[in-house]
Amino acid sequence: MATERRYQREITTGRGTLPVTILLCLILWSIHFKSFSYFASFAIYALVGYLLIELNTTFSIIRTRTTMPVALYWLIMAICLFFHPFNWVNITPLAFIIAIFQLFITYERKNSTKFIFNTFFIISAGSIAFPPLLYLIIPFFIGMKMFRSLTRKTFFVAILGLLFPYWFLFCYAFLTDQLNVFKASIHSLYNFSPIIYSGIHIEILAAVGIITFFSLIGTIHYLMVSYQDKTQTRIYYSFFILLEVCIYILGTLQPQHLYPLLLMQTIIMSILVSHLIVLSRTRFSSIMLIATFIILTVWALFEIWMLSFNS
Repeated sequence: MATERRYQREITTGRGTLPVTILLCLILWSIHFKSFSYFASFAIYALVGYLLIELNTTFSIIRTRTTMPVALYWLIMAICLFFHPFNWVNITPLAFIIAIFQLFITYERKNSTKFIFNTFFIISAGSIAFPPLLYLIIPFFIGMKMFRSLTRKTFFVAILGLLFPYWFLFCYAFLTDQLNVFKASIHSLYNFSPIIYSGIHIEILAAVGIITFFSLIGTIHYLMVSYQDKTQTRIYYSFFILLEVCIYILGTLQPQHLYPLLLMQTIIMSILVSHLIVLSRTRFSSIMLIATFIILTVWALFEIWMLSFNS
């Protein structure tokens, strides 16, 4: 048992974890690197990973020095080969984590209007690439209440932040005589498609199943041990779980959006699972760490096999 804990501590908090992760990710990306546009996706995911490190460092999300959240996130982004081709919705996780970062700064802050504006401006700007991102303003408003930053002033500042990107989009569409671009963006917010799962690719379904499995275990574990964290950290995790619930509700009702929703859920899942395998020193956490490696390995082999099968 002591040996297991030593290896677990070395992997979760050691300095060698991140370099090994980067090497594995580069290998996986090289397998499916077809054009320069793939580099744009790579750069976005790399920046999201860096922001995960900053999020943990700034707000002590996990109360020890660790690179496990970014390691898990990068590995999953590398394993999911269908995430590699660049698409404008790939910007969604970047907007998502920046908005979370800005909102976290407002926790019990006296003057938080600038950060509230930034939060909702970023969500609105990201929604131009993925319009359903605007639905997440509901949990973000709830988050403002949780962080004690919701006042009459910050509410109207948030609305102003939401309107700004669409005001610029309207001006651009008007000046270039492309009003259809603006209309299409607005129309997509209330145009609900039928709930159909039959057309979803098997690779995405596999990703949904694995990420949901990890998310469920990480969430249940945190709810069981949340009393060990200080109040501020518990509020942060409560917000993560709220976002997680909203993402899964949206994915259930609109399965055609599973691709961008997975990009966001992977961020939350990486944090929740890392909390389990980094801070817990039980036999279950050791088994979970080993199971994580096995699942990720099998998943990577499955994705490579599917790539060769479809080529």
